[in-house]
Amino acid sequence: MHLILGLLSAVALLAFAVALTKKSMLRLFGSSISRIIGRSVDSAPRAFITGMLATILLQSSTATSFLVSGFLKKGLLALGTALTIMLGADLGTAIMARLLTYDLSMICPLLMLAGTICFLGYSERPKVKHTGGILMGLGLILLSLSLIVSTTRPALNSDITAMLLNSLAGQMAFSVILGMGLAVLCMSSLAAVLLTSLMCSTGAILPDCSMALVLGANMGSCVLELLGASRQGPEARRVMTGNTLFRIVIAAAALILMPLLVRLQERTLPLADFVIWFHVGFNLCVCVVMLPFVNLFSKLVLALIPDDRTEPPQDAPRHLDRSAPMSIPSSRSPTPRARSCAWATAP
Repeated sequence: MHLILGLLSAVALLAFAVALTKKSMLRLFGSSISRIIGRSVDSAPRAFITGMLATILLQSSTATSFLVSGFLKKGLLALGTALTIMLGADLGTAIMARLLTYDLSMICPLLMLAGTICFLGYSERPKVKHTGGILMGLGLILLSLSLIVSTTRPALNSDITAMLLNSLAGQMAFSVILGMGLAVLCMSSLAAVLLTSLMCSTGAILPDCSMALVLGANMGSCVLELLGASRQGPEARRVMTGNTLFRIVIAAAALILMPLLVRLQERTLPLADFVIWFHVGFNLCVCVVMLPFVNLFSKLVLALIPDDRTEPPQDAPRHLDRSAPMSIPSSRSPTPRARSCAWATAP
């Protein structure tokens, strides 16, 4: 019970930290980010770089997708451009994941201290206050990730966990599902990748199963994005569905090429480090391979998710029947003044 409560509290802190960083960043640079996204219609490389930079600033690809959906709904962006921006957002998330997995234990307290001073000491100055919110949010993200790792470390080092991880040998489909569950439970694919790296450090999990867990963590982030877009309009659902299809295609290719990936890991890095770089490489492959097929997938998504056709309310005005006569009879007789005006103007 102590383990579950500790993990849930760390996950809650991570969700709060991401929300605080995103909210402060939007208040500080919201108009600039929206303006940059609105100008990304010129070329695919510009849209890709815009999505990557926006996600690095907002610390959330979901926030970037909602901004893109707003422009898409207003007709300022095409669906192909929106999907290109989301490809850049995926790579931005992976880059931040790589940066946050380094040992930043000395930076975390400095960020929280500076953020608290700016947020509370300069509350009358909005720019300084929001800058403090960003710093404090980044510090809390690092703290929550370290809490997730430290809370689960004793359980992962137990003999029961080692036996369960050994049972994953050859179970690629179950490993992907387990990775999805970890990402949904932690509400973050980064936390799931960190837990996978921690499992690899124990030596109780095979390389192919560990990479399948990372693939599942990326699929789990797609599940979270689809759940977040379920209450939005069709524009948001199209963007999230297209991004999910991109990842499904590359994940299927990675599962087919898994023996080659295992040989690559054996010749390069330790497994605990390799899975983190594999997370970055997976998202990089999604961007590079799927970028030429953005227009094809946009047509597919438009066919899968048509526009909503909601019925108007009962008291809403209805269109007139085209077959009805044009003249509408009136039960009222003209007033005396109207009759006199008509008689005066008669020829």
